[in-house]
Amino acid sequence: MSKHATKYRTPKQVRTDARLLAGEPSRVARAAVGDEQQTGEPAQNVGELWLYGVVGGWWRGFDAESVAEALRKMDVDQLFVRIHSPGGLASDGIAIANLLRNHRATITVVVDGLAASAASVIAVAGDRVVMCPGSQMMLHDASTGMWGNERDLRRAADWIAGQSQNYAGVYAYRGGGTADQWREVMLANDGDGTWYTAEAAVAAGLADEVGTRVANGSPPTAPEDDDLEDEDTWASVAHDLQILDEWVHPAARAAWSGERRAAPKPPNASAVGSTHTEGGSAVAFSNEQMTTLRSTLQLEETADEAAILAAVTAVVAENVEEHSARAGVPDGHVIIPQARVSDLEATAAQGTKALEKLAEITKAEHEREREAFLDANKAKFAAQNRDAWAKEFDRDPEGTRAHFSAAPDFVPVAEVGHEIDAEEKGSSETLAAVRESETYLNWSM
Repeated sequence: MSKHATKYRTPKQVRTDARLLAGEPSRVARAAVGDEQQTGEPAQNVGELWLYGVVGGWWRGFDAESVAEALRKMDVDQLFVRIHSPGGLASDGIAIANLLRNHRATITVVVDGLAASAASVIAVAGDRVVMCPGSQMMLHDASTGMWGNERDLRRAADWIAGQSQNYAGVYAYRGGGTADQWREVMLANDGDGTWYTAEAAVAAGLADEVGTRVANGSPPTAPEDDDLEDEDTWASVAHDLQILDEWVHPAARAAWSGERRAAPKPPNASAVGSTHTEGGSAVAFSNEQMTTLRSTLQLEETADEAAILAAVTAVVAENVEEHSARAGVPDGHVIIPQARVSDLEATAAQGTKALEKLAEITKAEHEREREAFLDANKAKFAAQNRDAWAKEFDRDPEGTRAHFSAAPDFVPVAEVGHEIDAEEKGSSETLAAVRESETYLNWSM
């Protein structure tokens, strides 16, 4: 996902650094569809695709073209996609994710080890995502390294913002929440992003379960051609190393290839993913629930949702401290039963929804008050200006009330002139008065 400074290598250095690509050379996506590469007979109507290596790689990796070629040959109802990748080219990650979403098969993604950066975008594209025990997922903001004038750098900044927002939208599509919330996750830890353990990825909505799925075969290997003196093989290795240098986050690269020179940051499960269920509705506390909560938390009968939520938060903190003291855990660590955490989180979530509901009710009451006020003063403004006065009331209710209390009627409703009898109708003075009254009425309307 990110782009870093390019490292130029001599042919000798390419051969030496090939070890950074980890494992035996493998054109994973292409080889995965070859029947001769399988170690066992595939289950009927079930396929298996191994995406091991850098996203966009040619020697130890896969790209959108090779994945598309593999998927075209997989006319199956169920497809298992196994991932172990540090990421790579952002555009290929998006394309591969959408290839999986648009395949007719039911896709189960299995994260065997690491799904970082662009690989995390691929991982969350499955109909079901399984994190194997000990596996990790990493999200971070896009970045790039370049030189140029002010306009060049501004273009690069615009590209970074757009690419990062694209990725954030994908995470929101899978895990719920908003793209802006996921950008905060991607920019956490001083911009280095967020690492999720298997359990944390499930809690954040990025995966469905922690478990295992037995592989039908083993990762397929490339044809017997690992001679780096061969021009094509050397070029493929050099290409993959360039992707590692420019597009793979250093921490993800270290976690995947086992480099000791740059240890990854410990997984961070504190990011704000969402466990929102699509189609769920906001639910406020019922009167019975409010009464129960007030009694349980020993609050006054007049305590509202905000007070209840604050009390729940205090109880959580108190329980955390109590359990930590009992367990004798080190400073900065806490232990609390998962069931208790789940109960408290559910209660807090209900409190949040109740506050949202209360805000909706308050807004509705304000709108009713505004419309009633405008109806009562409609003689003091032109009908076509009602929307403008409604906005002014929303902005400054008291000021609008003061204005209309002193304003005259826009259309006079009191009698203009005086009534005349039949004998006066013919006099010139009376006719002049009538014409003057008519002129004023016409002008007023």
